[in-house]
Amino acid sequence: MLGQVIGGIIGDRYGVREVAMVGFTLLALANAGLALLNGYWTDTTVMTFYLCVKAVIYGIAWICVISVSMRLTFSKAGGTQFTAYMSMFNLSAVFAYLFSGKMIAAFDYLTMLYIGAALTMISVIMLVFIDPDETDRVLEGKLEQEDNGDNGGDFGEGLWPTDGESIDADILGGNDNVTIA
Repeated sequence: MLGQVIGGIIGDRYGVREVAMVGFTLLALANAGLALLNGYWTDTTVMTFYLCVKAVIYGIAWICVISVSMRLTFSKAGGTQFTAYMSMFNLSAVFAYLFSGKMIAAFDYLTMLYIGAALTMISVIMLVFIDPDETDRVLEGKLEQEDNGDNGGDFGEGLWPTDGESIDADILGGNDNVTIA
């Protein structure tokens, strides 16, 4: 949880995509580092320190990836779209667990740690091509509207007329259009 708090603060300051990229790079190095620490696997102090540091890195990386996913979510389909992102994250973990037994049968454990580190870097490569502001810019229209103070009617403000505008009778459930004076 400490990593998530730190990741949120750093992500707000430097950008969630960039922090996620650094976080997953550090996570890959931590996975490879476990293989390098194989002589110390029986040393409780070293392994406890390693696991605590890795947990913080893991929290930083994942909170920023989740934040990137939230930024990519279109507000009108948010519940469905974000749930799909979370389901894909969980499904990838299930596949990793399913294939780990087969991979360990084919490779020794140290090699598997290095392969896992390399596979973690795929996340970094994919993050390079993601623009977290694209949904706001293209679908929501928020980035351009922030300058003029208009929020795009996302909260229903566009339904209420201003002075001199008329309201369609179909919206009001009547027969005659109404003009606000």
